[in-house]
Amino acid sequence: MAFNDLALWLLVISLGIQTGAGLFETRVLVPLWASSPPQSVLAYLAVPIRADSGRRLWIFLTPLTGIISLLNLVAALLYAGPARTWWLFAAASALFVIIVTFAYFIPVLLRLPDAAKMPEAQLTRMVRLWVLLNWFRFATLVAAWFAGLKAFAIALA
Repeated sequence: MAFNDLALWLLVISLGIQTGAGLFETRVLVPLWASSPPQSVLAYLAVPIRADSGRRLWIFLTPLTGIISLLNLVAALLYAGPARTWWLFAAASALFVIIVTFAYFIPVLLRLPDAAKMPEAQLTRMVRLWVLLNWFRFATLVAAWFAGLKAFAIALA
């Protein structure tokens, strides 16, 4: 198996896992704390045992996907085959999602434990904006995954 094939294969697999986990997070876990802010946030934080996918999954998966995406961006830039455009889009979009995650989404989540100290209107705005932008992040992730699958299909043809 050539390096490019392996790199693209890893990108498609990591984006597939990231997309599936992101769908579960968005549809199942996020509503637990974001369904009706600020009450839902405060109630979620008051529960002593709660889902913490950030420390159990995302802390490992997101940096790994970022490294794989960066590797694939370089590989796609050096590639001259017919899958190049799809591959570049997949790698660049995935890397964009990872950068935005570290620059915006994680810092906001790290502020949530101090939610009780925030004005209710500020907390509500912060949570609603996070949820709205998360849908755009998820759509970008899905587009990256589909583009990676398309590049993979073209490269194998």
